Amino acid sequence: MQHRIISSIAVMLFVSSQALAGGFEKVTTWSAEYSALGGAAAANVEGADSVYYNPAGLTHGKDGFNVHFSPTFGAFEGPIGSSDGSTETSERLLSPLFGLTYKHTLSDKWSLGAGLYVSAGTASRYEDVDPSAFTSIEDTVESRLQAVELGLAGAYKIDDRWSVGATWRATFVEATIRTPVALSGTASGLLFANLENLQDNNFTGLRLGTQYRGDSWGLGLSLRSSVEFTAKGRLTGQYQTLTPVATTGAFTQVSAPEVESELPLQASLGSYFDLSDAWRLFVEATWTDYSAVETLEINGSGNLLGSEVELTDIAAGWSDQLNIKIGAQDKISDDMTLRFGYALTSQVVPNELARATFSSPGIGHTLAAGLGHNFGDLTFNWAVEYSFASGDVSTEEAAASSSTYEGEYSSNAYAAHLSANWAF
Repeated sequence: MQHRIISSIAVMLFVSSQALAGGFEKVTTWSAEYSALGGAAAANVEGADSVYYNPAGLTHGKDGFNVHFSPTFGAFEGPIGSSDGSTETSERLLSPLFGLTYKHTLSDKWSLGAGLYVSAGTASRYEDVDPSAFTSIEDTVESRLQAVELGLAGAYKIDDRWSVGATWRATFVEATIRTPVALSGTASGLLFANLENLQDNNFTGLRLGTQYRGDSWGLGLSLRSSVEFTAKGRLTGQYQTLTPVATTGAFTQVSAPEVESELPLQASLGSYFDLSDAWRLFVEATWTDYSAVETLEINGSGNLLGSEVELTDIAAGWSDQLNIKIGAQDKISDDMTLRFGYALTSQVVPNELARATFSSPGIGHTLAAGLGHNFGDLTFNWAVEYSFASGDVSTEEAAASSSTYEGEYSSNAYAAHLSANWAF
């Protein structure tokens, strides 16, 4: 006999990213220079990092290697299985974001680039969680996800003002999820489901871009194609049932879990303006088509009380994401540049689908500042960043979902961005 359960597993997996108020993605990633500007890079990026931000920028800047390391420490807070509004606080865990990029000029018109970098990542964990007043089992609630991309890019300089470029993207996704699921139907109780070693690869991603550079201002447009993926892994867990019999046991895999979703279409439009010989202002808007993710399709099943239990599809209900980024830099001297940035991220996950382990149901904010210093052919950039978001879920909103609880949800992250460039 087969039974079906309402599962929060898919939602936990595919919105458990480094985002604080978005869908899969945080507004800044691993570049100290562009993170310090609030993530504004479409119009002003140049050199090797253009592989990721806007490939048209490869026609500007020196050849060389860039190395980036951005340790990010995130924490989450919210109700887990509590109907009285009380909250749990997660551990503050490390997401080790990195980037390695390279640029080579072929001629006055053509340039090439390559990169290996993290495009999404998260780590959240709540220890010894007992989400139900009617059961006694407790376990770890956890989400870990990392998406790494390999990018190969080329750019063409149309004239002194205009350039165009393209990046081919290979995406590698890996995740582990541990989450409680309420059992209903023939068997009632609580299941802690573990999805381990979830992996998939996609080799069809593209990023296209163009830049215009005037005497005192510039414009940039970057378009990223959607990437579909099916994460496959292993299903384990433990359960405690109340009916038809009160018992505990191991939840074992019958068929391997598969969760289908996509990293959606994204477009960034940015500009910069020279206010003086020293000061430059940056503005950028990034739109991501998260409303295209209507359903998270799930296949897989486990054994519970001798019966096969199937996981079910989830209606995502997401809204499109909009990031507004504002940055400024002051060229203190020929060798030193000071940078500041702010970014606002719109709410993507609706209140009725809020979870304590991922994007908070509210608007996100990012504050950043950094410093760049040139030492001949070597350039070092440093930046610090703080991101935060929060939102309240009402009793009425929580009643619309079996896995969302009323109360306050919040998340925050600290990041230190360290970058080194060797030009030649």
